[in-house]
This record gives sequence, C-alpha cells and structure tokens, in this order.
Amino acid sequence: MRAAIFVVLSMALGTASAAPLKDHITLDAGTLAAIEKSDPDRFRKLARIIGLAAETGCASAPKVLEAQFHVSDARCETGLFLTSDPPKRRLSFRMDDVRYDVDVTVRNAAGSFVPIPSAK
Repeated sequence: MRAAIFVVLSMALGTASAAPLKDHITLDAGTLAAIEKSDPDRFRKLARIIGLAAETGCASAPKVLEAQFHVSDARCETGLFLTSDPPKRRLSFRMDDVRYDVDVTVRNAAGSFVPIPSAK
C-alpha cells in the first residue's frame, strides 16, 4: 500500500514540476524582430538575457540567468564554438512554457591552434 501511494505521489509531483512546452523557438534576427513587434516586453527581456549571457560567458551564464531572469533549464555548449567571426556558442533556456535557443557571441575568447599529432 505504501509503495502504491509513493508511486502515485511521485508521478503527480513529477508532472507538476515540468509543464509541457508550448513552443521551441530559435532566436535569430528575424525572429527577434517579430517578437519585438508582437511582444515588446518579452523582446526586452530576451535582449537582456542575450546581452548578459555574452558578458558573463558560457560557464556561468546558466546560473546567472536562472537567478536574475527566473528562466529554467538554462544550458550553454561550453565545449563547442560555432565557426563564425566572432565565435559563438549555443545557449538554450526555458522561459515560461517556451524553450529558446540562441547563438551568443563569445567575448574575450582565448583560443589557440593545437596541431594534430601525425599517425606513425
């Protein structure tokens, strides 16, 4: 009996904490322009999130964004640079019931070329 109650409570708590996503949006210039027209408040918040993520860097951005903007499930691809000039990294976060992906410009990136050892 206790096991059955535990299972039911676990299932109820698990579904309550993770509401289903309404949408998944990749933010680019066109999408941001459309959001700016349709929902200026959301646009301002997204612009602040993107700016802060670029300033703080990928390693600490998820925790900072979760604390300051109350987003959830924030992730940044720390081991992967997008090959652009300037380099970018993919930031992903959930705000309300929408998941956003955006390529954030990396500032002060210190990188170097590492030669690949030749096979002998």
